[in-house]
Amino acid sequence: MYPFPEGEGDWQESEADLQDCSMGMSTDDMIAELFAASVFGDPHIRGAYIRVQVQNRVVILLGEVASVQARKVMRQRAWEVPGVADVCNRLTVVPPGRS
Repeated sequence: MYPFPEGEGDWQESEADLQDCSMGMSTDDMIAELFAASVFGDPHIRGAYIRVQVQNRVVILLGEVASVQARKVMRQRAWEVPGVADVCNRLTVVPPGRS
């Protein structure tokens, strides 16, 4: 796993770490991979339809989740990925049975 930034300005070091370890992947692709790995199997999103895009280190969350808590968890997980500059949470809450 990659180190999380300690304080203000440390994100640049984390981005460099991502580029060193990416094996030819772009920073955006690496961020997407790390985010996907961090939420894989998470019970908050089991059965949810979520699409993730990363553009210029901005994570864009699209799709539907079953609760406000799931929406918050996905946003927090995105912010925890090293190198993320911003998160655009466009997840819609659709309670089970209302699709």
